[in-house]
Amino acid sequence: MQELNQFTGTENYFSFNPIFGKHVITDGVKYLAEKAQCYWLLDAIASYHGTIIKKFPNSISFQVWRLVVNKSKGKLQLVENEKVLIEQKIKYTDFPMDKIVLYVAQSGANQFVIMLPSEY
Repeated sequence: MQELNQFTGTENYFSFNPIFGKHVITDGVKYLAEKAQCYWLLDAIASYHGTIIKKFPNSISFQVWRLVVNKSKGKLQLVENEKVLIEQKIKYTDFPMDKIVLYVAQSGANQFVIMLPSEY
């Protein structure tokens, strides 16, 4: 998905799931979610919010999430300095890329923005 390179910064923030009201996405992540049909990926990342607060409180303000896909199986990882803090194995995915990295940054007291690295 070469088109993702066009996203630098964002003009808009979007809610993507009322369950994860503290999390919003950028223009680039919205494009990714729609084109790759991967809102499930955003739900998975946001679902670890409570775990991160409890187990890795120093990582709450900035996170690096990596999805690696090999032969329709995936690994979703929270990575800090190349150390994997959280890993979720995904038995099947039709995600169209071999790898994607997303950032989650705290914006204000209670909002978290999921973005492409180029939008940071």
